[in-house]
Amino acid sequence: MTAFITLIGDAELGAGRLEAAIVEYRKSLDAGDHTFWNYANLAAAYALSGKMDEAKPFVAETLRVNPIFTVKWFQNHTAYVIPKRDEGFRKAG
Repeated sequence: MTAFITLIGDAELGAGRLEAAIVEYRKSLDAGDHTFWNYANLAAAYALSGKMDEAKPFVAETLRVNPIFTVKWFQNHTAYVIPKRDEGFRKAG
């Protein structure tokens, strides 16, 4: 169930609806999916929204859960690339 919520967030992010993406990613976290990709997705969405203060804790959580996370690593380990998300990853740091 939580993976489906995350996919909805991915669709919203890819469509440029950043606030809607944040809502979906947070729903997934609230439902118990505390995986690095939810943290990374939130960091990206907040960074793209210009909310760097909100992005930074999610960058830290991403790296705590997955210390080898990089944009390149993520691209090599995901079924699909969302260029907007990758831009957000880079902005978030």
